[in-house]
Amino acid sequence: WLSLRRRRGVWATVDGEPLHARVLLVANNGYELSLFSIGVRERLDEGRLYLYRARGLLPRTWEHESGSSFTLDSPTGRVQAAVDGEPVELETPLELAVDPGALRVLLPRGQD
Repeated sequence: WLSLRRRRGVWATVDGEPLHARVLLVANNGYELSLFSIGVRERLDEGRLYLYRARGLLPRTWEHESGSSFTLDSPTGRVQAAVDGEPVELETPLELAVDPGALRVLLPRGQD
């Protein structure tokens, strides 16, 4: 999650285009988002990066786009974010990309 609590209007750019949003979510694979849910994913193996943006304090609707990569930039050179739920401050520009099929999952052998 990338969010901005005190500013309004354009506070960053995505691929050079002005970002009009209060909250920005960048996710690996698509989510189904609603007002009272942080989201549910149908798949974990889609291999697409999704960028969701919402306006207002309690977003009712989310605009989204997908791709294999995005570049996020800020005139301040920094954005406050959360990575896996942990708050961080990141230097911009951020090059965000997905590497489809890069994660391997090891499962125990079945019992015979």
